[in-house]
Amino acid sequence: MNQFSLFNVLNVVLLMILNYSIRVRIKIRQTLVYFALMKHVYRLSISTLLIAFFSVTVKAQTNVQDSLALVDIYNSTNGASWTIKNNWLSKQPVSKWYGITISANKVIGIALINNNLTGTLPSSMGNITYLNTIHLEQNFLTGSIPQTIGNLYFLQLFSISGNKFTGRIPQTLGNLSLLSYVDLSFNNFSDTIPSELGSLSNLGNLFLFSNNLTGHIPTSFGNLTSLQYLSLDYNHLSDTIPNSLGNLYKLKTLTLSNNALTGAIPSSIGNLSSLLKLDLNSNQLTGSIPSSIGNLININTISLQYNRLSGALPISINNLSALTTLNLNNNHLSGELPLGLINISGLTNFPIYNNHFTFAGMEAIANDALYSPQGNISIIQKGTTLCVSVGGTPANNTFQWYKNSKLVATIISDSTYTVTSTGSYWVVVKNSVATQLTLYSDTAIVSTLPINNISLKALAASGQNLLSWQTVNEVNNKSFVVERSLNGIGYTKIATINAIGIGNNNYSFSDNNLIGIENSVFYYRIQSIDKEGNVDCSNVVLVDVPLVNNIISIYPNPLRGIEMLTINANHICEIRVSDINGKVINIASYYDATKPQLTLNSLIPGIYFVKLKQVDGGLKTIKLIKE
Repeated sequence: MNQFSLFNVLNVVLLMILNYSIRVRIKIRQTLVYFALMKHVYRLSISTLLIAFFSVTVKAQTNVQDSLALVDIYNSTNGASWTIKNNWLSKQPVSKWYGITISANKVIGIALINNNLTGTLPSSMGNITYLNTIHLEQNFLTGSIPQTIGNLYFLQLFSISGNKFTGRIPQTLGNLSLLSYVDLSFNNFSDTIPSELGSLSNLGNLFLFSNNLTGHIPTSFGNLTSLQYLSLDYNHLSDTIPNSLGNLYKLKTLTLSNNALTGAIPSSIGNLSSLLKLDLNSNQLTGSIPSSIGNLININTISLQYNRLSGALPISINNLSALTTLNLNNNHLSGELPLGLINISGLTNFPIYNNHFTFAGMEAIANDALYSPQGNISIIQKGTTLCVSVGGTPANNTFQWYKNSKLVATIISDSTYTVTSTGSYWVVVKNSVATQLTLYSDTAIVSTLPINNISLKALAASGQNLLSWQTVNEVNNKSFVVERSLNGIGYTKIATINAIGIGNNNYSFSDNNLIGIENSVFYYRIQSIDKEGNVDCSNVVLVDVPLVNNIISIYPNPLRGIEMLTINANHICEIRVSDINGKVINIASYYDATKPQLTLNSLIPGIYFVKLKQVDGGLKTIKLIKE
């Protein structure tokens, strides 16, 4: 190397040293200005200033903006009291600071889990441009999440659960399209869930449980088609569960429990074929369980307890062969339990108590379910008869009837009981197979009794039919309805008689409106109606009006393949044959016939009525049987 070349090299080296010296002086000057400001704002000690000075001198290894933001985080969260703070604000490279991950001189990860961080997060945190992971769980951070969090476009994981954050979840989180994991649980966030979160198309895990969130679940959550875990439980969410959640076909866990959600479970829940766990317990859900729930063939846990669900369990629930837990207790469910439940071998947790189930289907699952107690059953009162519906095999049921706290009857199989006196009645029912459960009825207060007995009599006299009846133990009765029938099947009301209403009484009525009725047989009955509208019915009586010639008969009766019918009577002027419904099949007219004969073609087997009319107006009806 010649002297000129050597001189040039030395000159270059001297220039580089001078340049470096100038840059160092500038850097020192900038640093002094920086800490002068920091001293004014944060009132730092001299020792802290020195440590910070040395930390700045090593920033050549890490992005300056990132390093300054880390210093802000340290100061804003009381770094001096952290459990572990190795190398923070020291001469060591930022890559060696506890909990910090560096890549290409950029801070990409912060992990300070359970490290006694207090205070708030600084807005400068949003300047750590390439940050993709934030782990700040289990600390004591307060305040709100800075809106600048929305600047961290490379953020994929954001977990700050177990702190004391307040305020609203920032809408700017919706800007972070790379987010795949968000955990804000166990904080004190309030207000509504930002609908902007519904734009996070890569989000696979969203945990917002155990906060103070209000309002509805955003329908935009139906756009989170990458979502596998959604937990919104233990908040104050209201309104209905949006149908759009049925779009989350990758969802494995859906927990919305312990909120104030209302309305029905949407049938779109049945679209979540990947679902393993559904937890909707402790809300205010109503309506029936949708049959589409039977489409969740991979599910192992369904928790619907502590709601207001009603109706019967859908039979489609028998399809859930992977089911291990089915919590249905504390609802208003009723009806027969699907028998297919006994074929789900893994179903070991099956509480269904505090509903309105009876023994219907209960005997089959008696060894597998927690089914006692159940709500009271209703007593049906009809006249003097009380009854209940309890399901199960009748022979296995025992009914103990109580009146005014005293056992008055023990009946096996039969669920009815006839009241003989006023009082308060209820029944206790046990089943010899489903022995855990005892059903208790509500109370039926019988303050008055309908008439225990109506004795009706009737006779024909001088063109009219005279009816008389007696009542026994008449209490609270309002009226009697007199009904008449010409064939013993269809009855017509012909009179209403006011009742005396108390005691044993005699009543009578004359049916003299018989003109134009071509019939010799009349059927009568009496219906008694009490003041509550209960109806009791008397016996049926038949009145056979005498004809001129009392010796009247027809033969052969029954007809057995013989089509010719002979009338054993005289002075016959008309014969009518009708079926049991009153439809006239044959009519024959005469002037004054004796033992007329009638050809009956194509009569099918059954019961018929032959109505005879004599010249003097006498009428008679005779029942004819065709075999």
